[in-house]
Amino acid sequence: MPEKSDFSKGSECSWSRIDAFLMVLVCIMAVVALGKGINRGGLADADSSAHLMDGVLIHDWLKAGPGAWLHPMEFAERQYGHYPTLGIGAHYPPGFAIVEAAFFFAFGISSTTGRLCIAFFGVMLASGTYMFARRLLGCSGAALASIVMLTMPATTLWGRQTMLEVPTMAAMVWGALLFQRYLDQPTAARLAAALAGAFCVLAFKQTAIVLLGTIVLTMCALSMFRVIPFRHAAIMLVAGLATLLAVCLSLDNASARTVSGYDTFAGAWSWSALLYYARIMRYQTGTIVLLAALPGVCIAIWQVRDLSDASHSNDRRNFKTLSNVAFARSIWLFVAAWLVVSYVLATAVSLKVQRFIYVGLFPLAVFASLTACVIIRFIPTAPGRATISVAAAACVLIPAIERPVRHSPEFADVITAHREAIKGKAVLFSGLRDGDFIFAAREQLGVQNSIIVRGSKLLYTCTAGPRLDLVSYAQTPDDVRDTMRRFAFETVVVERANRVGTKEDQMLRDYLASSGDYKRVAEHRLEVTPGSACGAVWVDVYSLDQPMERQVQSYEVPIPRTGRSIRVDLHDMTVPSTDRT
Repeated sequence: MPEKSDFSKGSECSWSRIDAFLMVLVCIMAVVALGKGINRGGLADADSSAHLMDGVLIHDWLKAGPGAWLHPMEFAERQYGHYPTLGIGAHYPPGFAIVEAAFFFAFGISSTTGRLCIAFFGVMLASGTYMFARRLLGCSGAALASIVMLTMPATTLWGRQTMLEVPTMAAMVWGALLFQRYLDQPTAARLAAALAGAFCVLAFKQTAIVLLGTIVLTMCALSMFRVIPFRHAAIMLVAGLATLLAVCLSLDNASARTVSGYDTFAGAWSWSALLYYARIMRYQTGTIVLLAALPGVCIAIWQVRDLSDASHSNDRRNFKTLSNVAFARSIWLFVAAWLVVSYVLATAVSLKVQRFIYVGLFPLAVFASLTACVIIRFIPTAPGRATISVAAAACVLIPAIERPVRHSPEFADVITAHREAIKGKAVLFSGLRDGDFIFAAREQLGVQNSIIVRGSKLLYTCTAGPRLDLVSYAQTPDDVRDTMRRFAFETVVVERANRVGTKEDQMLRDYLASSGDYKRVAEHRLEVTPGSACGAVWVDVYSLDQPMERQVQSYEVPIPRTGRSIRVDLHDMTVPSTDRT
């Protein structure tokens, strides 16, 4: 293993073959840890289908040709009318979807390709973490930080699904690298690059504003210590406040409404808030990593205690280059500030959901590795240090690889078995995983070759979550019967159990079973994760028992959180693209 880390001086180490070897090694580990189960099973999280369909939208739009390029909103609305599940716009920025679309062009549209894209971001996360920690912790410490970052329970959970957490973490780490580069030589050009990097991170998820907040807090503190120019801190402060305002306005309080009431306490600095953060972090990072990070925080604070003295070696007139000591202590201040800002987001803001804690994982990985480096330095011999380093890496890597992969039912087989009954038709799907069914229809049938109508948008709708702001379109069983007879769907697919828990879905099931208008033509047993408490999911397929004339030619699809709807022509099955497969 490499030499002892010189985290106290921050000396710039030249890169060697051992760095290249370790970089390749952690990237391979990223693929192994996050690529487990990449080609099997359905989508484990309800948002996964929306993120997949975001990439599909960009893929289909680019492939449609110049006519669609000039009218992107019209194309997006038409796509949403046929396959009504998207996240771009009122929900999420388009950063991940753009990269995902490139993967769809290269490898085809499938959930496997989506997971492959996530694995790519896992490689970016691992390599970025290594490069960031290299000057602080040395080769072995940087490799350990990368492995810890990859193997946290939160990373392996979200990194094996088509979710935004791992792509956003990767973008944040590379944004932090640009800021690290600025601190090495605080020039105006490098400041512009760091600012651009912080802005680009927001293209993946709004909660990534933690990085910009951390940079602002760090630069304000460093300017007070006269480590960097005051004007640079002022520029970043203005940019940070303006961006924070823009992000808050774009969210329109929608996310806060979605998760309000999960955990409430007086303020960010209350004892209950601290306990909440520690409890959630334990499940996100693992108990060992969290306990190892606590001494690392204390060591880092000890490192920055004399930051004002370290700045005396700088050129006060132009701040062209920081001294090695000032650079290292500035970076430790940045990592500590990252933890503080993520804590404020998780406690002071109304976004008290475990998923949002991912923004604070990176500093904990670095602090845990710092603790390991301090312990390893007390081992007198190089072989002993190498042995302990490898053992520590194995202790976090092996359990992470062995963690089971969460899966949900795979609807592709249902689409394939009833291809002729679904393709070119308006089909109703009712069930908990209607977004998964929509993606499977797009994957198997092609661009806008069917119109999938969701029971959650025909019988009822909700604007902020499954339990909030529910608007019912069908109050009684008679309403359901009248709705179904007006639409006269040739095919209806429903989950057998009342997994959604809404009265409208239950009334639909009762109507299909007793009205005589439809007959059940097939049933499918869809497997989920082995050993899951949910067990298998049964899906029933119904077709019209007798001809029925459709009384409506179009319907309005409500777009959640926007107050808008899209009119969909139920007979519009044309493909506005050169790709008609």
